Amino acid sequence: MVCKDDAAFRALVDKAMGNVMSSGELATLYNKWFVTNTLKVPMSLMLKDCVTRPSREPGVALGVGYSL
Repeated sequence: MVCKDDAAFRALVDKAMGNVMSSGELATLYNKWFVTNTLKVPMSLMLKDCVTRPSREPGVALGVGYSL
């Protein structure tokens, strides 16, 4: 979360997260922490889709056909 009134910080976070997502580093980090010898939680289709098509809009996942 970031403060919605801090446009400069929000832009910095958006850029950093965009770089992490587009480089594939997010998948690497996810696997490091959630797909291990003791913990096996593969990335869900909805999360994969959110990484591929990030959006700040609420309910986007539901709008493209995912159910919670």
